[in-house]
Parts: sequence; C-alpha cells; structure tokens
Amino acid sequence: MSKYFSIFLLVFLLMVVPNAYSQSKPDSLQLDSLGRKHKKTMRNEDGTLDAIGRYTPQSPQTASLLKYTEFPVSPATGIPNIDIPIYTIEWDGVRIPISISYHASGIKVNDVASPVGLGWVLNAGGVIGCSKNGARDDFSSQTIKSASELKKLLQSTTIPANSFREIANGSGTIDTESDRYQYNFNGHNGCFRYDYTDMSIKTIPYEPIKIEELESGFKITDGDGTQYFFLKVEMVGGLGYGHRSACHLTSIVTPMKCDTITFSYDKTSVYYQTFASEYQHSGIYYDWDEENVGNNMPYVPISGPIAEYAINKTNVNYAVPLLTSIIWNGNRIEFTYNSDRPEYQLQRERLTQILVKNDLGNIINTVSLDNTGYLGTSLRGKRMLLKGITMNGAATGTNPVKYFFSYNMNALPDYMNLKSATYRV
Repeated sequence: MSKYFSIFLLVFLLMVVPNAYSQSKPDSLQLDSLGRKHKKTMRNEDGTLDAIGRYTPQSPQTASLLKYTEFPVSPATGIPNIDIPIYTIEWDGVRIPISISYHASGIKVNDVASPVGLGWVLNAGGVIGCSKNGARDDFSSQTIKSASELKKLLQSTTIPANSFREIANGSGTIDTESDRYQYNFNGHNGCFRYDYTDMSIKTIPYEPIKIEELESGFKITDGDGTQYFFLKVEMVGGLGYGHRSACHLTSIVTPMKCDTITFSYDKTSVYYQTFASEYQHSGIYYDWDEENVGNNMPYVPISGPIAEYAINKTNVNYAVPLLTSIIWNGNRIEFTYNSDRPEYQLQRERLTQILVKNDLGNIINTVSLDNTGYLGTSLRGKRMLLKGITMNGAATGTNPVKYFFSYNMNALPDYMNLKSATYRV
C-alpha cells in the first residue's frame, strides 16, 4: 500500500532536560510577565532549563491507539478505514471486535512502532491517556479557577516567589487548567476534562457516557449500562520522577447478567527513549520589593526582556503493560510476544501470534504476524514493519487467509531529528 506521510513541524516541545545548552537568540515570543524571583528559578541545580514534567511522550501502543481520537477515521478527516478483523467477542449483549488497523495520518520522525508494526495498532481492550496541562491534576494542591483568583494570587503579599515559577512551568502543585484525557475503547473515541467549577467530568465532544475517577483508574458506563474499568496503570518517568500516563482496560461488566470479561497484562522490560526538543523562553524577571507591598504590587522587574533558546535532550523511562489474554465465559484469546526487536533504546516486544480458544481449550483461530522486517538500517533509524498477516481456523474455512503489505523503503531520518519533512510509505 502507498500512503503519504504528513508534514510534521516541531515548533515547541517541553520535556525533562538532563542535558542542554543555552544561547541568546532574537526575541520572537510575547513577553511573559509572571513574577520570577531571579533567573535561576527557570533552571535546575545544574543550570539546565527547568521544564520537568511539561511534556512526556506516551508509549508506542498508547500513542497509536489515541491517534484515532485526535484524527478520527472519517471522509471528513481524509483518514481511510484500514482494518483487519481478527475475531468478535459476543457475550451477554456486549459485542467487542478484535482487529489490527493502520492509521493513515502519516508517520512522524519520532513515531515508534507499536508491538504490531509502524503505523499499526492492536485494537483489543482500550486505553485512557493523559496529556498534562499545567500541574498534574492528581498532584495539585491548589486550583486557580478564574482570572480573578489569579489576580488575587498575584497581589498576595505572602505567596513565595517560587510559586510563580511553578505556575509558569507546571512543575509545582498550583494548577491553572485541567489535564486533557483521551479515550479509545470498543468504538468509543473522544476526550474529557474536569470542569473546575464543580469538578465534574465533561466529554469533548459530548458523548452520553458516564466517567468516574477511581482510586487507581477510571470507570466508564456507556448508554447500554455496560461498565468498563480502566485499572492497569502505564508509568513513564524521567530524571527523578515518574507518573501515570495512561490506564488500560482491565474488565468489562455486562449489563444483563453482570458477567465479567477480563483483560490480563504483563509488563514489558523497562526501556527508555531519548528525545530532543527546542525550547525558547522570553520574559521579564521580577523580584520581591517590600516598598511596593502597600501598592498591591510586591514584585518589580529587575531585568529583561530576556530571550533564551536551547536544544534539549531527555531520557524517558517506560513501564508499559502488554495485553496477554482476554477471558470470558471459559473462552479466551491469547497474545504472544517475542522480545527480539533490535531498535535502539526502544521497546523490545513485538506481537507474533494471536490464539482464540473455546471453553474446551480447543484452538478455533490462529493469527500469525510477520513483523520481522525493518525500514532503515542504522542503529537509530530502524523501524519495525508489519509485512503480512496469516489466519487459520474455523473462521477462515479450510484455506488460510493471508494479507501482504508493501512499503516505500526509503529510509527515514534517525530518531531525535528536529527537522520537518514529508515522507511516504
């Protein structure tokens, strides 16, 4: 198949920065007038820019699933439906299609192949991912809900100067906006956020489902009364920190008999990726002035405007759940992985086989994946490709069903490339 890769322009990416260099660059950003005690507050102890926790890339499987939320399959978006059906679970009024699909929105340079292959994803179960805005919702101690609250905070004579850095960086416990949550499960795709006026959860766009936050994840009830529990946590982390980036579907409770469909997971070996980003900041630095306390302006400018520019590199550690089985009414679907991917500093596991077994333990369908081929030859440029799928069993009759996929084999740039480009595969 031939697909055209979309243009990807990396303009502003913020992440943990264990290594960076900084130099002056002409100011091209609007000035940031949030108070800062001094220049050091924008940096870590070693002098690197303090952008910890601003942005953490999601794991390949989660990122691949959530593409369908950001760029839905539709004639309106220009994304065609490329889907290989594997099996459909039908039990107690619940229907769960299992499939492997390709998302034709394009491959960015830093996109990593899921356990299926580059651009492909296993649709089995579901996931809720989180994109952090400001401070993390689950760690914030104070929420600024309106412009008047922010103004009151700025005029405070007791708030530490360091708090302004935390608000600007999203690195502390004072939050100014809700995180953005994305979900993809059993035909449901969308986003939700917390409404800070009453802390209720709002879907965007509106969908008639009920979302509840639990101690270790989420529960979603659809319009038919089917309950979906997302309790398997995916952890990512950088230098000295770690947090929940996604919650995977662990069980479905049917609406009629209240039977349970269970999703089991195993963890990949912990691995890390190195990311590069460009960072630019422009602002005026403020300091505390006792003489201005009575004027409700305790902070006064001490220097600026100052523009800073840096190219940053960061290592992000991943502990990613791998779906190993789905069990219902004695039936089961098993997923087998090999840990032999040679890509540099990336996930080692690849999905090799799917077995569907009935309640007697007999295999009724076997799906084999050919994903041993790679695009590129350099250590930092290899990308795993799905070359074919073979199905055998009762669902296919006496003859196996085979799918073959071909790609444009022109190598892409290595990972961590900051340049924009257009590619096709």
